[in-house]
Amino acid sequence: MTVQEYRLQLDEHRELAIEYSGDLSKGRIQESGVEDPVPTALFLSIDQISRDHAFAADYLFLAASVDRKAISLDLLEAVSMQAREDAIRMLDKYALVTRRPAESALDLHRLVHQALRKRLQMQGQFSLLASNRSFILREASLA
Repeated sequence: MTVQEYRLQLDEHRELAIEYSGDLSKGRIQESGVEDPVPTALFLSIDQISRDHAFAADYLFLAASVDRKAISLDLLEAVSMQAREDAIRMLDKYALVTRRPAESALDLHRLVHQALRKRLQMQGQFSLLASNRSFILREASLA
């Protein structure tokens, strides 16, 4: 991605980031013209990840519906172990997750978790994802 392409995409995401950061500030006075860089960069990264690696984007949104710490890799379904590993590497490359030392779990960074949950709620998808997560957890416990 060139710098010019990045800037064009960044401009597309500013409005969503401003809407998002207004909810998070909860009374904080923000200087005019200054936007919260976390959601702006995150939304841009998510779009890029969605284009490059759909599994990784799915994992990211699934992780937003659970506690952000010690997310078991067993929850992350894929057609193969290699596909799952590639998706996790992609998220790690963007510094959105941290792999646990035992390699059996990962953590989602706090600001990323918060921004993803907010985005899902704004899009009305959080409850749908949470119910899907409950189904996955039930299936995993039966296996």
